[in-house]
Order: sequence, then structure tokens, then C-alpha cells
Amino acid sequence: MTSNKKMQGEFTYKLSNNELYKKDNANYINALGIDQLARIGNVYLLDVFLSKGNCVELHYHPNATELIYCISGEAELSFINMDNKEWQSFTIERGEVVTIPQGWWHYVCAKKDYTHLLAIHDTNQLETIFGSDLFRLTPDEVLAKLYCLNEEKVEEALSPIHETVVIGPPADCEMEVMEAEMQKVESIERMNKSHHEKGHMEERENEMPKMNHTQNMQSVRSMEKRKEAGDVRLNWMHERNEMPPMGNSIDQRGGGVAGEGQNDWQMQPFLDFDNQAISPYGGYYVQPMNICPGCLGFYSY
Repeated sequence: MTSNKKMQGEFTYKLSNNELYKKDNANYINALGIDQLARIGNVYLLDVFLSKGNCVELHYHPNATELIYCISGEAELSFINMDNKEWQSFTIERGEVVTIPQGWWHYVCAKKDYTHLLAIHDTNQLETIFGSDLFRLTPDEVLAKLYCLNEEKVEEALSPIHETVVIGPPADCEMEVMEAEMQKVESIERMNKSHHEKGHMEERENEMPKMNHTQNMQSVRSMEKRKEAGDVRLNWMHERNEMPPMGNSIDQRGGGVAGEGQNDWQMQPFLDFDNQAISPYGGYYVQPMNICPGCLGFYSY
């Protein structure tokens, strides 16, 4: 925290001449008290400028009540209500005020860019205790012992706080850097996944003609095998001079005789290469059949 004190005025003073703290050109605080203006009376002013997402860190004033007036933008102010021991929050816009009693633990965050606040205190020499100082100056072992905490984890958690913050998060906040890096990684992963899925689809599309060709060739070979089996069957019948009796028919009713007087023939299966029974006319049946070569009657298994 820095304070550039200029020559004291008696009745007038330019607040920008006393910069209390500056994070960057959009987030800074100017101060005015008895050291800057001799006739100020019992008043201390903080002229606060914040951009969206930036906050005046947790702190309290042991010697003053505070009144915050919103000149522009929008801000959320929160504190621990010491009367009922509850956390309370208020949002103020241009022309609205909120007051914080003396000694109450509080902070304020900008909800819009170009938020401008004027904090008025009933003292001309303001005292402020910042949370970052409490955390960084209290020994880790004390916090661990008093609150039953893991000392190593306390040290790890508080190690980034190495100076008074005033306006947070700090410009070098590793959490913000980590979040930005995580967003980049997630974006790259989404792109890679999209490219992978696109490549997989193209690969499947390229494989489809090959798969269709293979299936067609298998179908052609199956038909050729059936035709060969049918030709063998017809040649066999012609050689024995036995054509199928036209009156006979397929019987799948539990092994009944397809033609009369044919029960003496020994049954044998006559199947093609696909394990399907061949009919006397070159067709086939899905269920394999036992065929009587003499009478050509059909029996089911």
C-alpha cells in the first residue's frame, strides 16, 4: 500500500493528489483526511474506483463508522452483522448508500465497470485492518492449533498472500491464471474431440463400400454353391432315372410320410453348403430335412 502525501491545503484539495492504493488504471483509491485538508473536521474520505469483479478486500475500521455512497455503476457490499452474528449483503446503484457500523468486518465488490464509490468516515484519521494482513502475519501453526486445521494445508492456502492486497484479486493471482489455462485446455480438448469424431465418421464412410462389396461377394458365392448343389442333385436323379412323384409334398407335421408306400426307404439328409435342404426342384428350405432318395419324400428331424 502506498500513500503519496502532498502539501496540506486549508480549504481545498484535489483527491487525486493523494493516491492511497493503485492496482491498475481502472482500480484505485484516493484518500482525504486531516493530513491533506486542515479544516476538514471529523471526516475522512475514500474515493474508490473499481472495474467489474474487483473488490476492496475484507477489512474493518476500529475507529470509525462508514457510509458508502454510489456515484456511478453498481456495487455489492457485505458484512458480518455483529448484532445477530449473520452475514448480510446489499447491492447499491447510483444515488444509493449503505452504512457499516464501527468495527464491522466487511468488503465491497463492483458488479459493473466504471463503478465509483465515495466512502465517508466519522474520523479525520482513519484506521484500517486488512484481512490479507491478518492472514499473512498470523503464524500458520497458530491458526492450525486454534482452529484444529492441517498446518501444511494452511500454509499452502495462504502462501500466495505475501503483501497487503487492498483491491483483490491480486494482479498476479495464480487462480485467475489457472482458470484461463484450464479454459484453453478445455477448448483444445473440445477441438481435438470434434476432429477425432469427424475423422472417425470419414473412416466409416470409406469402409462402407468395402463392407458392401464383401457382403455382395459372399452372397454371390452362396448362390453359386446352392446352384452347384442343385445341379448335383438333378444329375444324381437323372442317373438313377428317378424323377420326383408329383403327388408327394413336404410334410413337417412331426415326421409323417410324404408319399404312400415309402416307409421302407432309409432316410438320409441331403444338404447344400449352407446346411439347407435342397428341394427336388432346385429350391431350398430353411429347416434342414431328411430326404428319401428313392421316393423323394421329405421328413422333418
